[in-house]
Amino acid sequence: MTIRRTQYTMQTNNVNTVKVWNNEYYSVMKGCLMDCSVHTMTAEAVKLMQVEWLDSIGEIMFAPILLGLFGCGPKVIKNVSYDLHGSPMSVDTTYSDKRVATITDAQVTITMGEDVDNKLIQATKRLLIDTTILKMGDSGPESVEVHFHEFSNQETVTTNGETAEKNNTSPLVGLTTVGELTDGQWIFGLKEGDLNFAQGMMLTMFAQNYEKVNFSYPKSQVMVGDTWEMDPSYIGIIGPKFEKTSAITSQCSFTEVVEIEGVQHAVIDFNFQVDSKNVEKKLNIQADFTGRCVRDLVHFIDTKCTLTGAYNVQMEAPYGPDVVGQVDSVNPVQIETTRTLKE
Repeated sequence: MTIRRTQYTMQTNNVNTVKVWNNEYYSVMKGCLMDCSVHTMTAEAVKLMQVEWLDSIGEIMFAPILLGLFGCGPKVIKNVSYDLHGSPMSVDTTYSDKRVATITDAQVTITMGEDVDNKLIQATKRLLIDTTILKMGDSGPESVEVHFHEFSNQETVTTNGETAEKNNTSPLVGLTTVGELTDGQWIFGLKEGDLNFAQGMMLTMFAQNYEKVNFSYPKSQVMVGDTWEMDPSYIGIIGPKFEKTSAITSQCSFTEVVEIEGVQHAVIDFNFQVDSKNVEKKLNIQADFTGRCVRDLVHFIDTKCTLTGAYNVQMEAPYGPDVVGQVDSVNPVQIETTRTLKE
């Protein structure tokens, strides 16, 4: 059997219809495809519309199967560019954010002279909020309404063989707050009424990393295979307070485009390493993480981001008058965030 001249008509969301011609001949002998240099096409961004000029119905049915068996099926076109940044959301848009952070077998050693405490920590932190955009600026939201559905921490700590459990729920749960972006910093308050001391403390900590822990994207168009450095503010998602002078290395890679429920999504893989030192406070933090974000290319939201890695902490901490302990910890962390638009 000989596969003759083939025309593929391709349609993508980002480029006009493209016609790819294959003028070569491919011989099939004894079930073996001798020349496997058929033109490649994207499986993610491209939809095959028709195949013409094959000898028979039998060839039409057999050729795609054969090409797939020999690894010559649809692949990636490198010259299709995508806008990952997208246009900002409109006022009155409401979306739900869910974040689950899991700490598994964190090891903490506290040394005070000859006394040593060894701790093993398991913890799960959950956050579920609804956000409504009240005002948009050129670079993003400038005023938002945030309602707290869930904000909790479940923790099991084993110290020198003795286990204790803690279950804490934030005093913000059930509250509706309003945030304003002022001089680059978010400031939150209750939509109605006044905050008590505990609520004020928790809301201040929440505001410090609000929006900073969202993954950011290049404003220029990019292609599959492109790489860039990560916005350093994203490292705040893992919790520790890093110094502004921290040494940070990172890389983001545009891995592929996939279709989920009929909508194109970009897959971005990334990694970052942090080396943070504060000589005055005698505090050292090192972090090493890898992650993946899946981004809706129609609504320009991250439908899912995962982050896995560990951060290590070495510090001195006071434990009483004239008593200073040395703390060393290894903290494996996994964080998953999802965002869903609400009607």
